[in-house]
Amino acid sequence: MPAAITIKQLTEADAALLSSVALKAYDDHYLHLWYDNGEWYRKKSFSKEILASELTDTNNLFYLAYTENEPVGF
Repeated sequence: MPAAITIKQLTEADAALLSSVALKAYDDHYLHLWYDNGEWYRKKSFSKEILASELTDTNNLFYLAYTENEPVGF
């Protein structure tokens, strides 16, 4: 039987966790597209500070997917 997936809506307090998960996901799938590993894009889009700001905007909703209490996607 597959592991259950849980979805949790994030708040500003989750910015560091979201940054960590987002960077891992991005690195796993897109680094090969960049000559510089997308460093400028990673900083612009996935830094803790940027995500904290985005999480405070009521027009944005972010969620993390968990399996076995481990974050596996956003």
